[in-house]
Amino acid sequence: MDGYDIISYMKKLFFVLLCTLLCAGCNRSKSDKSQAANAAYQGYFQAISDNSRFVGESYYYTVNGSMTQMPDGTYRYYIFIEDPQIAMYDITVLAVENRQKFPETRKMMPCIGIFEDTEYSMIPYQVYADEGYVKGVVISGESIDDHVHLDMLVEWKDKNREKTLREYLSYELTTTEFYHDDEISVEVEEETESEDQS
Repeated sequence: MDGYDIISYMKKLFFVLLCTLLCAGCNRSKSDKSQAANAAYQGYFQAISDNSRFVGESYYYTVNGSMTQMPDGTYRYYIFIEDPQIAMYDITVLAVENRQKFPETRKMMPCIGIFEDTEYSMIPYQVYADEGYVKGVVISGESIDDHVHLDMLVEWKDKNREKTLREYLSYELTTTEFYHDDEISVEVEEETESEDQS
């Protein structure tokens, strides 16, 4: 192997090593994001389980639901959150079926804003879907039964992204009805950004 071949070989080896390091870095970054998303999912799930007061409506948006039977006999349901009355940034929604507990559940619960790279925001009368400003958000799930109880957490940041607001809602959903089972006053839990980070 002459001098030119050695230089060519070293360049190829360096290129392969560089590509390997870059791929390893990308995989580690994806793994870190995945672990953070899983931890957030578990945290939201636990927050719903720990909460004892749920409401059926919000001052800040409307919630609607529908359920349809699929050809295989199972049921698919959709929960729509739309018609924002205030600017809502970085929206997260999780719904837990039938008061299941995190360690016991065997399926992923319907959610949005946890595992996606895209942030979802709603601003009254403004829609720019390409930039994440949407008319509404929707979550969906499947059930073997034609009746499902849903405990939900809806979280968002205010227009200055300084405060995080969180609401807990609960609904009964069938193929013909969508309703809250207990009339109680609306409560909103506020957290400042500094409290979130502590």
